[in-house]
Amino acid sequence: MHCDEGFYHTVARQMLRSGDFWHLDFAGEPRLYDTFMNAPLQYWARAALIAALGDGAWSMRILSATMGLATVLLTWRLARAVAGPAAALLAGLLLLTNLQFVYWHSARTGELETTLSFLLALAAACFTRALEQGRPFWRHHAVLLVLLNVKSPVVAIPLLAETAFFATDRAARVRFAPWALSFLAVLPLGLAWHFGQAVAQADEALAVAAKMLGQAVGLDPQVARREAGPLVNLTAYAGVASFGAYPHVAVYVPALLSGLRRAPGTLLRVLALYVAALIVFYATVAKHLPWYIVPVHPLLSVFAGIWLERLWREIPGRATLLAACAVLALALWVGLPAPDFNPFANSAWNRAPERALRALPGPASAALGAAGVAGAALVAARLGRTRLVGRTLVVALLALGLARVLAPLAHLGYVSPTEELYHRIERDRLAGRPIETPIPLPERTGCIATYYFGDAFRFERAEVGGRRRLTLVPR
Repeated sequence: MHCDEGFYHTVARQMLRSGDFWHLDFAGEPRLYDTFMNAPLQYWARAALIAALGDGAWSMRILSATMGLATVLLTWRLARAVAGPAAALLAGLLLLTNLQFVYWHSARTGELETTLSFLLALAAACFTRALEQGRPFWRHHAVLLVLLNVKSPVVAIPLLAETAFFATDRAARVRFAPWALSFLAVLPLGLAWHFGQAVAQADEALAVAAKMLGQAVGLDPQVARREAGPLVNLTAYAGVASFGAYPHVAVYVPALLSGLRRAPGTLLRVLALYVAALIVFYATVAKHLPWYIVPVHPLLSVFAGIWLERLWREIPGRATLLAACAVLALALWVGLPAPDFNPFANSAWNRAPERALRALPGPASAALGAAGVAGAALVAARLGRTRLVGRTLVVALLALGLARVLAPLAHLGYVSPTEELYHRIERDRLAGRPIETPIPLPERTGCIATYYFGDAFRFERAEVGGRRRLTLVPR
């Protein structure tokens, strides 16, 4: 379990128990920051799932899994609208075999990233449809209002991308005023929760707003210690993607360039601007976490699916052939990073990019792999089989991605030390055995510990073995 899913679930559980759906409370502590940042729709949805399915892993994670599946289907639909069913199938398969999208704060865990991925892709689709069909933007704005009430700062991404589209497309510029005015008309509805909370808790709301702004610009002390500007953020996200989205990440740049070079339609240009806005937003905001970049994968999977379908179907030109050879050589050089990786361990993702860098072979291996691929491509060209290069690349990408997604299934029986402690305490309690306290927690996971122990225990910091540790004390 990750800390965030434990936090989200515990807040929703408390909402359901108390019947108070207006306040966010975590282990008896009001959480005003999250009241404005991540509320309220996801907590209401989670509370409804707990009521329907019971309090457990299903109600914690089924929302993320459902949104993940919906995002895959939407990715398939977007690629189909541009390039047909074969490209759509490849785009969907690329997302399904993306380790980061499946396991990292995403479809297999109970956080927000797949919901954000779906809403951002849906906003792009609705915006494009309104432009192409000359319809009002109400459906698109409804998606933005939902986004505002799931993770409010992220609404800046579609607004930035769409403003850039109007600025760069002269024909569409006449629709800018209706787009902007209709959004301003519905904005008060989208901010009703935030306005209500701000009025009810005016002093605290100002402090939260100051904290959010401080995190965004890097003035918050906790953020300032970790971050050092947009370039550092971009480097960090690139390292994360090189591990989490390998090998698909190697296709993104040539696929994006190819998609924009061939007189792209409105949808591809909008998707490209969404990609750019997402990257600019998270590079600029001082606070960064590895999973923030997850919503870029569905958008880039559309471009990758279209490019790979062309490689499969067409005889590649010289530039395309060189790009395919470069991607294939890179995939072979890196190999399969950390095949024994266990994404269910709470601390696993913190060390994942480091493990990926250690797995990189040396320059000599890279040169040998590149020479081998180039030689094979020349032989294929001599034999009139240039398509073999592109088809080999498609098969290799999907096979490597599938292997990475299937490998963690070997760890399905993994039980974290915190959960083991929980089961041991429950066995002792049911058997009537005394429980000696304070109990040191085996992991530094306050949110997860609250999920398991918050009803019966409170937490204190104590010296254990010469180290400061979080301990459990009966309430």
